Amino acid sequence: IEKKKYTFIDYLKEGTQLNVAVAIDFTASNGEPKHANSLHRMSGNPPNEYHQAISTICPIILNYDSDGNVPVYGFGGVPPYSPYVSHCFTLTGDPKKAEVHRVEGVLQAYRQSLTNVNLSGPTFFAPILQETSKLCREAKEKRIDQYTVLLILTDGVINDMKETAEALVKAYDLPLSVIIVGVGQKDFKEM
Repeated sequence: IEKKKYTFIDYLKEGTQLNVAVAIDFTASNGEPKHANSLHRMSGNPPNEYHQAISTICPIILNYDSDGNVPVYGFGGVPPYSPYVSHCFTLTGDPKKAEVHRVEGVLQAYRQSLTNVNLSGPTFFAPILQETSKLCREAKEKRIDQYTVLLILTDGVINDMKETAEALVKAYDLPLSVIIVGVGQKDFKEM
């Protein structure tokens, strides 16, 4: 018996709860936040490109998020609660709590992280995809009717393309969509 593959629209038509998760690139290729030419620059007008992407895209997709609680992750940086580079860390400052509330919470967590996350690298997507897939599987096992949209904001090249592809293949049966938004002027053709 062939199993029906449901689309994003099928889930929405059925009234499925939509959840949004955000992952932000903290690799050194973005430039130090204190420098004016950094994609993460902390001051100036207009706001930096990551801030602009969050402010533009999140309100649109969060319109469909039922509770407004958004897990926010970073990757490619050293979080304040660890001495090591992580490719999936919370931006809340608490490794056990990833969620913030609405766009304002995402922006606040992002701004705060600019002062306490050390940029590093390389750019790996697989750990973020694996964490999001795990959350989707847990909800599915608990029979929670939800669909997750993962928004990844990055400045360029993926250094774990094979692992990323494998993580996407493993997630094929999950109610999950991934949106990758390129920030800056790098070459995004591989994405």
